[in-house]
Amino acid sequence: MSGTWIKPTGNAGALALLGLVFLYAGASQGNNAAYLLGFLLFGATLISILHAWQNLKNIAVRVDAVRPGFVGDDLLVPVELTNHSGKSAYGIRLRFFKMDSRDHLIPQLEPGGNWRGNLVLPATRRGPLTLPRVALSSSFPMGFFEAHRHIDSHQQTLIYPEPAGQPTLPVGTSGFAGNEAARSTEYGDDFAGMRSYQPGESQRRVDWKAVARGAPMLVKEFGGTRTDDLHLSLENAGPGGLEERLSQLTLWALRAESQSMRYSLQLAGDRVGTGLGENHLHAVLKKLALYPAETKR
Repeated sequence: MSGTWIKPTGNAGALALLGLVFLYAGASQGNNAAYLLGFLLFGATLISILHAWQNLKNIAVRVDAVRPGFVGDDLLVPVELTNHSGKSAYGIRLRFFKMDSRDHLIPQLEPGGNWRGNLVLPATRRGPLTLPRVALSSSFPMGFFEAHRHIDSHQQTLIYPEPAGQPTLPVGTSGFAGNEAARSTEYGDDFAGMRSYQPGESQRRVDWKAVARGAPMLVKEFGGTRTDDLHLSLENAGPGGLEERLSQLTLWALRAESQSMRYSLQLAGDRVGTGLGENHLHAVLKKLALYPAETKR
């Protein structure tokens, strides 16, 4: 658990100045009431520091795993606060450290209580992303001093390229031009047998009659040349810089998946074979996200 430290607010300066004025008045004029008020103000200062520190001291923070996203997305980061103190905590502000993002205010957290919510993290560049530290702060009880804690989340996620570019799938890498007539020839002419259904792939070729008879889910295989396989590569992603072409391939992969079209990816010496389904899509998007950036000369 990270440490808690205190820093004065703008009001603390005014409080200190007022205390000095009363002490000076008491010393110069022998005024016992001024002395008393001065010492009361300094006593309030010490109490404010102690309570501000205790208010955050026993707050535990947990950051849950974050799903991968795309450049331009706002990632929702699940955060949970737990009060392990025997007293309520008040006025806790929660945000990412050194980031211009909207913070959350938790007015009160009961002893043993929990608060769950989401912090918003903008995804600005592709590749691995280590989540920034979570910052807690509170100026309870008097607003003269503010307690702070910074917590490392130890969480990472992956940011895919932004899907952008020409939405029409390339005809040159597939016999499927995006219309129903071409799609009707997506299988070869010769029936080649059955195989087990793989979770995540299209269910259009499942032998549902056999399933209705109590058989396991089997997929029909056809021989001949497939006409709907989409082969993605930087070479067929059109003109533009590297990031633009990666964005184009990302968009085509998403569209191929939504249309249940099998697709593969070739990036330099790295390849993801032809497939379909959530796991296959993640494998393709991961390769695109981790592809080395262009070297600036």
